[in-house]
Amino acid sequence: MIKISCFCTGTTFPNGEATTNRIIMIGKAFQLKDVKFTIYLNSEGNKNPLNDQQTGSVDGLEFIHLSKSMAIGLSPSRRMWNFFIVGFYGSLLALKQIGKEKGHVVYLYSHGSIYNVWVSVLAKLFGVGIIQEVNEWPDESSKKRLHKFIYKKIMFRWAKGALVISDNIELQVQRYKRSNSLKTFMLPVLADGSEWKNPPLSIEKTFVWCGLIEGYFKDVVFMINAFSKIHKDFPGYKLIICGKYMPETAKRISVVLESLDIPVGKLELTGFISNETLANYCRSATALISPLWNDQASIARFPTKISSFLFSGRPVITCNIGEVGKHLKDNSTALFYKQSDENDLAEKMKKMAIDPDFASTIGEQGRKLAFARFDYHVYADQLVHYVDSLELPK
Repeated sequence: MIKISCFCTGTTFPNGEATTNRIIMIGKAFQLKDVKFTIYLNSEGNKNPLNDQQTGSVDGLEFIHLSKSMAIGLSPSRRMWNFFIVGFYGSLLALKQIGKEKGHVVYLYSHGSIYNVWVSVLAKLFGVGIIQEVNEWPDESSKKRLHKFIYKKIMFRWAKGALVISDNIELQVQRYKRSNSLKTFMLPVLADGSEWKNPPLSIEKTFVWCGLIEGYFKDVVFMINAFSKIHKDFPGYKLIICGKYMPETAKRISVVLESLDIPVGKLELTGFISNETLANYCRSATALISPLWNDQASIARFPTKISSFLFSGRPVITCNIGEVGKHLKDNSTALFYKQSDENDLAEKMKKMAIDPDFASTIGEQGRKLAFARFDYHVYADQLVHYVDSLELPK
């Protein structure tokens, strides 16, 4: 019987980011088929006060923080020590033990990083098969020398498989894989449909976005610009931005609001919130917004929150870009605005506010699509069959 050990970095468990959600959904899919799934995390430093356990379990999935620290606000030197010394050494010990067990596979979630190199080399040394998670292919993979080297020379050198999230990434992996024995598996954004059985809540006058604010600051400013064009005609409406942010980022956003003459109270920065609170924001929103751009990063990715947004039963406003355009249909399961066009986004926001029946229809159609395509239960058998088909070390 196979066992899966996920090694990842850049996140902390069990609350937090898109990375966390994807790993948990994949783990739960394997768990449905009685496959043991353990999560080893080597975080650069905890940023979420809701995460305070070095070891524990979430939905029956065991997790271990290899850096052995959940403290927030550590100095850069201490974070580097925990990550590069404690975490890397802990990974070595874990992989050495995994190498002694038959049927054990590493699922590596650490795009283009030194940690990816470290785990890849150790897995090769200890005779452990690797499946790479590839759900982003940013411009840095071609422009920055280190990213380019890792993406194109290391990630697929010894990997036996790759979970890819888009057609664009599938083509990239086929281009750079080092062996014909490497098999890919197309896995879209996932959520747990059983957590979204309840219907939408009473609709509030809100437009909601969720993500890493520093990482997607361009998206945040774009949404604020669009909102500035409608807020005077729709005085009761608010723009809600969910996700962590630094104090200096809040100041930058305040400057943008002031320049556009938007009262501060019309934009809410939630900071860290629980999954339950986020779900309530989604289920009560007038509409949910997911900006995309006509660039390599957007074409390759499939925003993780799209699945949760769709499950909420509220309409999603986004673009006909990449996988989103492949899976969703304008005026049916979503509402598309013209990419980079803040005026058109504003018009779509107005449309959802003016015509609540149409908004609810789009939301319900999107919800049906989510249960058919983005529920992790749908992929449990396929994932196990995929791993069984790989040419893994004996």
